[in-house]
Amino acid sequence: MTEDQVIAHGNMVGVLACWRGTHNGPFFGIEPTGKSLEMRGIVLWRIADDLLAERWAVLDYDTLLGTIQGDP
Repeated sequence: MTEDQVIAHGNMVGVLACWRGTHNGPFFGIEPTGKSLEMRGIVLWRIADDLLAERWAVLDYDTLLGTIQGDP
């Protein structure tokens, strides 16, 4: 994972990131292809009492699955 941006405000932290890897195992029922993969997204955390209280994520699974399946 590469962090592109990290933003903190009050009790909230946001990270814009890119995850990279190789499709070496089954993923959403798709057998391994050996393809290099990349997925971008943003993750937000809310901190309370010095602990992670909530987490939200928006990840680009459509592009990731398109790469695995060979879609343009």
